[in-house]
Amino acid sequence: MNAELQQKIKELHQKHKQGNFPELYLELVWTHSDIVRQIAVRLADTLEETKGIKVNRDLLEAGALLHDIGMYPCYDDELNTSSKLIPLQHAFVGGNIVRSEGFGEEYARFCEVHTATGLTKEDIERENLEVEIKDYVPVTVEEELVTYADKFHTKYPAFDPYEMISERISKYDPNRKVRLDNLRMKYGIPNLEDLKEKYADWSKDINIRINKALGK
Repeated sequence: MNAELQQKIKELHQKHKQGNFPELYLELVWTHSDIVRQIAVRLADTLEETKGIKVNRDLLEAGALLHDIGMYPCYDDELNTSSKLIPLQHAFVGGNIVRSEGFGEEYARFCEVHTATGLTKEDIERENLEVEIKDYVPVTVEEELVTYADKFHTKYPAFDPYEMISERISKYDPNRKVRLDNLRMKYGIPNLEDLKEKYADWSKDINIRINKALGK
């Protein structure tokens, strides 16, 4: 990835962090985003090797690093995502941040289409989201790869197996599971054992520090 672009995105995260423990929140969101970037790159490698499909790597990696930048305003002071803004709203908060900072529409879309397997008009109406009622679903290969990669790591933080991801998504809407299965058929299930090992200590450590900060 272009180092200058990566640094610019990191500075954007720094600028928009907030809350009682901004550095802790920054570490959580940024590290999750970088893990999603690594998973997306891994999926892209396999796609190019097996099917010869070329991926815009700079766009892919930038989209992964930007996709959750809307989380900062959606956290309350105890890292909940339901007290200030409903969880789905972070997608549109992020899109607005990215646009306001001078990034193009192709970057803002990564924020707006990555939630679940994308948001449909029906989702927008059901959740009473204050945005234009239309489909916000991944369309390009890069958007699909980031959306799919994001499912394999949560901000708890934890790596989730495909079966758990499928079960969680199907609780909201069976159509989302269909879209997830379509992504699996297109891109496969990545082997993430090395990443699990790489981030095992960090995951435990940040959970301890978050709980300590919150007095738990």
